[in-house]
This record gives sequence, C-alpha cells and structure tokens, in this order.
Amino acid sequence: MQNRDVVPNSPSEKCDCSLASGNLPRRTESFGTTKAFDHQTLGIWDLYIEKPSIKWHIPLCPFLADKTRFIDDLQYLWRAIHDLSGPLLLARLAVSAALALSPAASLWFTGNFLRLVQATINDGELDGPTLVRLMCGRVACSLAQCLLERVDGWLYLAFDDFVKRHYSRYAFKHVARIDVPTFMDPSVSQRLDAVSLRYGFCTVGRTLDSLLRSGCSIIVLFTQVSVLAAILREQGMGSTLGFLTCFCHLVVCALTQMELSNSSLEGLAYAATTRNEDYVKMEGLKQLVSDREHRQEIVVNGLGPYLSRQFLELSCRLGNRAGEFWSHFLIYQRKTNHAIHLVKWFAGELPEIAFILIVSQKLVNFPMALAAFTLTQSAAKNLRLNLNSIFQQTGDFSSQLSNLRAIYAVSEIENQVVDGTEDLNPNRDGVSLEFEDVSFKYPGSKSYALRHVSFKVQTGQLCVIVGFNGSGKSTILKLTARIFDATEGTIRINGCDVRRLKLDDLRRSMAVLFQDYSLFPVSIKDNIALGNPNHATDQDLINEAARLGGADSVIRRLSDNWDTYICRPDSVHDVIRIQHKDDDGAIDRELRRMTGTQLPQGLSGGQQQRIAVARTFMHTLGRDTAVGLLLFDEPSAALDPVAEHGMTPCSALRPHW
Repeated sequence: MQNRDVVPNSPSEKCDCSLASGNLPRRTESFGTTKAFDHQTLGIWDLYIEKPSIKWHIPLCPFLADKTRFIDDLQYLWRAIHDLSGPLLLARLAVSAALALSPAASLWFTGNFLRLVQATINDGELDGPTLVRLMCGRVACSLAQCLLERVDGWLYLAFDDFVKRHYSRYAFKHVARIDVPTFMDPSVSQRLDAVSLRYGFCTVGRTLDSLLRSGCSIIVLFTQVSVLAAILREQGMGSTLGFLTCFCHLVVCALTQMELSNSSLEGLAYAATTRNEDYVKMEGLKQLVSDREHRQEIVVNGLGPYLSRQFLELSCRLGNRAGEFWSHFLIYQRKTNHAIHLVKWFAGELPEIAFILIVSQKLVNFPMALAAFTLTQSAAKNLRLNLNSIFQQTGDFSSQLSNLRAIYAVSEIENQVVDGTEDLNPNRDGVSLEFEDVSFKYPGSKSYALRHVSFKVQTGQLCVIVGFNGSGKSTILKLTARIFDATEGTIRINGCDVRRLKLDDLRRSMAVLFQDYSLFPVSIKDNIALGNPNHATDQDLINEAARLGGADSVIRRLSDNWDTYICRPDSVHDVIRIQHKDDDGAIDRELRRMTGTQLPQGLSGGQQQRIAVARTFMHTLGRDTAVGLLLFDEPSAALDPVAEHGMTPCSALRPHW
C-alpha cells in the first residue's frame, strides 16, 4: 500500500499514540471531495477510511448502490462465459449442481431416520427393510458426495489453468502493442494491473468461481430449508425448537456481517501513512543490514556496532507503537465490536437454553425433542455456513465485475503515438534526417528536455552529437524513432514528416541502441536474435551479430554459452527448500547438482553492453533489411579502452547491407 503524507489539521491528529492505552482518536474529514473520511491513529500510523454509503455487507449491495454500472458490467461477465464456454465449463456446472443437491439429500435421509425412530417408539416394532434402505441410501449419498468433491477439485484446477492460458494469450497480444507514452501513463498502468502477465489471471477465475459458488449456495440453502421444513412440520415441540434454532443461527450470521462491516476495509478507499522519523529510520536500518548490496560498505567502514546501538535506541524509544500497519490494524479490529460479539454468543447459546427449558416441562417428549434439536442444530449450522458463503461471494461481486471490465478494456486502449499512412521506401544507402525548431517535454514534466533544436543530416552522413548530461542527446534518438512525438516543431525523414509515415516502416528503417538499454529475461541467443525477428532462427546471422558487437568472446566463456540466462524470469526460479539443518551446505549442493540449478550468471556492465550492441547490429543483417539509419547513444560508455578500440565501426557494416 502506498503511503501518502497528509498534514495534520489539529494536535489531536498527532501519531504519538500508544495502542496499549486503547487511545484511538477518530474524526471525520472531507479533503475537498464528495466522500467523507474517518481519521484514526493506530500507533505511529494515521489511517484515513472512506465512510461507507451502505453500512452492512449485504449481498448485491453494489447493485443497490450503482444499478446502472452493475448492469453494464454484466455484459463483460456474459462475454467471459461465452469466451470460456466448452466441455470444462459444462462439466463444472453439472458437478457443482449435483454437489449443491447432495446436502438436501443427506438431510432427507436423516429426516426419514427420525420418522423411523418415532414409528418404532410408537409401535414398539422396528421396520427392518426400511432401515436397510435408508442406510444404503445414506451411504450411497455420502459416497457420491465424496466422489463429486474429488471430481470438482480436479475440474477446478483444470478450468483455472484453461482460464489463465486463454487470457494470457489475449492480454499478451494487446499489451505488446502498447507504445511507451501510453505504457507510462499512470491511468493506463492501473488498467494494465488487471491483466498482469506475470501473476496470471486470478480475476476471471475468481469472478466465475464466485458466481458458481453463490449459485450453488443458494441451491443448497433453498433445498435444505424445504426439506427441513417438511421434516419439522411432522414434529410437535421439535418444530418449535427447530425454527428457534434456525432463527438464532440467522441472527449470528447477520451479526457476523455487521461485525465485518464495522472493522473491515473491504470495498472502501483508504490510506495509511506514518510521519514518525524514528520509525522510518529504524526500518531503513533493518533494510541496510539485510540487503546484500550494502554489506561491503558496512564491513569496510566497521558500521556493525554503531548500527546495532542506533537500532536498539530507536526500538526502545518507540516501544509498542512501532510495527507494520497491518499488525496495528489487526489489534484495532480486536478492540471493536465487543457488544456485537456478546450478542452473537448469546444467540448461539439460546437454542440450548430453550431446549433445556422446554424438556424440563414435558419430559415425555424428550427423545423426539432431542432428536429434532440435534437435527436442526446440524442443519442450521450448514445453513449459516451457506449464508456466510453467499455474503462473502457476492459482497465484492461488483469489484470483480469491474476488474473483468478492465481486462476486456485493454483491447480498447489507444496508443498516444498515432500511426501514419504513408509508406517509407527502404534505402540501403541511408536516409536524411532533419529537425526543424523541435521542442519537447516529457509527459508530466514542466520543463523542456529540448528547446528550439534544428539540424539536418544528409543521406550517408555521419553525425556526432556532443553535450553535457541532460542536454537532450538521448531525447533526440527517442523523437527520431517516434518513441515520443515532439511537443513543437517538425522532424523529417527523407523530407517527409515522421508523423505521416507508417510506424512499422519507420522503425524497420533504423537500428537504435539507447543509452538506457535493457537485456531481456530470455537467453543470450534470444536477446540477440530479437534484434531481427524475421531471422530469429538464423544462427549464422546471430553469430555474425555477436562478432560485430564484440560479444562472441563473452558468450564463449559462459557455462551455457548461447543458452545462458543472465537473469531467469521471476516465475521460473527453481524451488529448493531444506527443512532441517545443513551446516556444511552439502545437501544444498547435492540438490542443485541434481536439478542442474545454476546461480545467476553475472556480467559486467561492459559485457552487457556488448550484447545490447550485438542485438542492434542484428537488426542491420539479412538480405531483406531496410535499415538506412543507425542511431547509437553512447555505445561504448561501459567499455574499457581496449574493448572500445575493438568495436566495429559503423562504416564496416555497409558490406552487410
């Protein structure tokens, strides 16, 4: 959660407040919006919580709060169901429906056992065949429920995997097309969070699963109530106990939802911040001694004893006020809703109290009353669980639908750099480049990175731009490649405004190495091959690009050569856990040997830059290349003098064009 500093408006808002004292100040503030916020102090944290428009956490409350948007969002749910329709979805629906009916079937058999017991007491004779049929039916029902639960678990995993694969392909296609300014836009970044390629697509699965489970819970609720009502109608005093028990469990369920609403942040806007300098410094010291990157400085400067004294002093000064926000919030939750908790306890105990009072007056009906009470207690608990499930599944249904809308809205994101309509004919002899009174400000910046810049480079010419840091050299390359569009002025390629040229043609006509280059989280071979996707499988061209970039000698020294990963993708790290002591590291080494696990391959800055240069050169290779403009931003900045002297000059690339 992001902290936001809010200046206190009064001394009562200071955050030097001890949780142990139970001092939790609260006030309402507006901050110039239509929403009202409660302010509370939790230890060294200031918490601002939006006051909910609907107090209770009731099913479909978002529908009541914003009917139009809720109905509009339902179209995305229908679209998701349509996209995912198939045998897996139908199988899940069928198995879930069967599971939803099984509790009512079990209750029906239990009710018939109760009738059989009553008939046996009245007649003095046991109906053996009926007992056998009921026992066999009850066992068959339990066995079927067990098998259905296993099948449902397997179908859930299979369907979840299918959902993730389907939406991974969908999102990858639409995220890959987004340009830099659009990708950097904060509003777009928030929309892209809904389609995180790294962490899968839990939103769609959760939404559909919530809908399915809510439907099943409703089926269970109505079928169990119907069967239980039919059973209780045949009882006398048992009926009174049964309905009282069900009512008390409903009260407990309602109070639970009220308790959650009073102490939960679910579905609300909130912000928490701390301005306690001692706590911020203490957390900084924790990170300082924990991170590997600082260890060398700590050791060489002998900082260990001093840092320990500083940490102890800060920790003693803060006392129990220090701690993460969520730890304090959990303590706060436990200090609220005491009255509701007591009423819940009384409602839970009331059926047993009523049972004792009733049977003390009519002992003759004790056996049947006890049987009816036991049956209804068990059934009522199941009903309460299903009601809680409905509350939980539908409580945030509106937010899940909004997330579903965000997933499909990714395809509607328009790039800020608009594509042109004119072709750029490739010219292997080079292209001309002209800047005419160009000025540019980066998005969100108030100052100009370039101001009234004009120059012209003729076809085949070499142009070297020299300037101090921040003078706009890198910006010129980004504007030429239309990573961004100029704020003012005109940029021309071969005399044509770059805004009128097709982006694919423009970018195929140039090979660019940015100063802030990055190496991709793929193998070194793919890092270079992606410089020219049309020849990504041509090993000869990849070898030549590595030679031209001076990366061939670096690659030969690596353990896996071309297949080396400088940094493996975050989600593909091997899982190695040792659950007991391994003092000499022998078990760890053996596990790594068996799995073939290699530690990340570290490369120097110069070696990484050679691979980036090789990728740029790869773009210039191949008979079908249309490159006529080479743009290099400090290509030797990380190289030593010997490596810099050995770099392939741009003029040497002409035979490859």
